[in-house]
Amino acid sequence: MTSGGNVHEFIMETQEKMGHLNSDKLKANVIFDVQRSAENHVQTPVDAILYDVVRVNRGEAYSPKTGKFTCPKCGLYFFSYSSLPGRGQKTDVSLMKDRKEVSLIHSVLPKDSSQLSMRNVILELHKGDMVWVRLASGNLWSEGGSLSFQGFLLAH
Repeated sequence: MTSGGNVHEFIMETQEKMGHLNSDKLKANVIFDVQRSAENHVQTPVDAILYDVVRVNRGEAYSPKTGKFTCPKCGLYFFSYSSLPGRGQKTDVSLMKDRKEVSLIHSVLPKDSSQLSMRNVILELHKGDMVWVRLASGNLWSEGGSLSFQGFLLAH
């Protein structure tokens, strides 16, 4: 899925393939799709990237004020996040769960080059667990919705 894709459509297709969730349950699910607006680059490392464009936030578990997802109920959750490093930058972008790194996008690129990267992760969460994206080193571009963070409840 690209960052410009319709995350709600992707989620519905994924759940339909899983077979155990129906459209009535989808209304109660936890789903979010957020991104950084264009020209809103992340210039220095930050503990939590704040995504200022909230496309979907069903269940209100993502906070645009903190940049963090707070788990509302126990279950398996799917998360996706992206990185678009500044040209020629060494960049580390981490998915964090309660202050512990659970996934990393590490980029070391030649001068004058950049590459969009995405990671997908499935995590078992308990109510109150927090998940967010951290820029540990380097800087990130936010062109065309390239910096995004999505998540949804797979099963509880």
